[in-house]
Amino acid sequence: MVVVSGLSNRGLVSTNEGGGVHTRAHGGWLSGVLPKRTEGADIEAGKTIDQYAADTLGADTSLRSLELTTESNFTVGNCENGYSCTYQNSTSWRTATTPLPHERDPRVVFQRLFGDGGSVEARLAQMQTDRSILDSVTESIGRLERRLGLRDRTSVEEYLDAVREIERRIQRAEQSNATTPLPTVEQPSGVPDDYDEHVSLLFEMLVLAYQADVTRVSCTQMARELSGRTYPNIGVPEAHHSVSHHQLDPHNIEQYTKINTHQMSLFAGMVERMHN
Repeated sequence: MVVVSGLSNRGLVSTNEGGGVHTRAHGGWLSGVLPKRTEGADIEAGKTIDQYAADTLGADTSLRSLELTTESNFTVGNCENGYSCTYQNSTSWRTATTPLPHERDPRVVFQRLFGDGGSVEARLAQMQTDRSILDSVTESIGRLERRLGLRDRTSVEEYLDAVREIERRIQRAEQSNATTPLPTVEQPSGVPDDYDEHVSLLFEMLVLAYQADVTRVSCTQMARELSGRTYPNIGVPEAHHSVSHHQLDPHNIEQYTKINTHQMSLFAGMVERMHN
């Protein structure tokens, strides 16, 4: 395992930029770029290091990268001092203006990785159907594009880029299945109420994705900045964020240490599954 450090940017947490330090720290965590203060659609940060890795490592897999979260993944509105909620809920950015949505539902993750069918054969059939739909959509948009102005054509091109990425994913999945069959595993039923079970299910999906070579790059958010999650199962009834501001209080430090240790133990469980 290679642990990369030195990605932080002290300017992100500087009070010289005014309020919103939590959002800036999160929005620029994997890029070191100061996010633009806006709560509108004109968001801007920086391409993140995982996406630079995906440029190379994701070229030969059906899924370029995989983004997961245990938190609600809404991206609309103002979450802190004039900063869009996108910054707190998007750890990975493909470009400076393209945050990648993080998925919290293990069932949706499974379907994205392996298809929606109940069997391997049904999932492959679904891929063929998806390909036919995409072919039809691409043809229709091509006709529409010729009648649009420059600005609208730019928007359509961005949409088509996303469609082409899906097409590439389907092609890779079909090619990969010729040598590496899709795993026969049961679909998760949805989002568990229990945090530990939720994390474990997401990590299980991630391990399956690596084993089947569906993707080689991933980013998992176990808790966002300003997280209000509590951990009564390990004796921490206080909110995660509040104890992180421990002010050197021994009790808060103890509680914060419990949370960090617990989360790392869950991560260690995933690493152990990968090792086995």
